[in-house]
Amino acid sequence: MVRQESGAEESWQIEYIPGHFERIHHVRKKYACVKCERSGEAPQMVVAARPESPIDKGMAGPGLLAYIVASKFADYLPLYRLETIFARQGFEISRAKQAVWCGDVADLVEPLYQRVAERVRQSHVVATDDTILPMLSPARPSGRGCGSM
Repeated sequence: MVRQESGAEESWQIEYIPGHFERIHHVRKKYACVKCERSGEAPQMVVAARPESPIDKGMAGPGLLAYIVASKFADYLPLYRLETIFARQGFEISRAKQAVWCGDVADLVEPLYQRVAERVRQSHVVATDDTILPMLSPARPSGRGCGSM
């Protein structure tokens, strides 16, 4: 069966590569059977497979999702601040969209979470690190003058 190109499907993915964004353009070529079309049979179209994406039909790449989740949960950066950072770099990604993506990532890593929780429950001893985000004491001055310690 000889196939001839008969079009393409295009999609975009936004990826965060530390320090900058990349807009990745995916082109998936479509092919049709020339013989089937000439003989009047049902045309058989074939399209290249979609590139893998962490979120079905999502435009966020794995690096961008990792950056958002790490910024929010490891660096304590609120989503509204990320929204501003992204806007400065030319991408309008609302905090609502970021929140949805955080939920999608949580769904994606649920099996990993379950496995870790299972392993912890099997342990004889469980130790935790209860370190919290360091905060300034309300009685402490917010800044120090030059030369003071």
